Amino acid sequence: MIWSAKRFIVTDTLGLLLTVVVVTAAVQGPDGAKPALLQAYLCTRVRFVFTDGAFAGRLLDWAYTILRTTLHIVRKPADQRGFVVIPPLGRDQHHHPQDRPRRAATRQQRRTFTTAS
Repeated sequence: MIWSAKRFIVTDTLGLLLTVVVVTAAVQGPDGAKPALLQAYLCTRVRFVFTDGAFAGRLLDWAYTILRTTLHIVRKPADQRGFVVIPPLGRDQHHHPQDRPRRAATRQQRRTFTTAS
């Protein structure tokens, strides 16, 4: 565990890790997000980024001017007070439907597989 540090994590829409940047706690949020976005942009052409309200302001202009990337600020609902946990995804939402037949066939193959002795 790193104490007195800020971590900036960039993932894709599937939740796969693209970039992690760790900076000291003295670095302001938007200033720490710039290297994370730049590193993600160098690895893959990021076109659209979802972020929370802490990164609104000059980071929007910087991302569009330098990276040609659009930042979408996701704000909490107006009637929400404090922190609210987002409900987990249902079991069927974790896998793509096209993956299921292949996984089922793999299980079937394991049942019928025999070894020569």
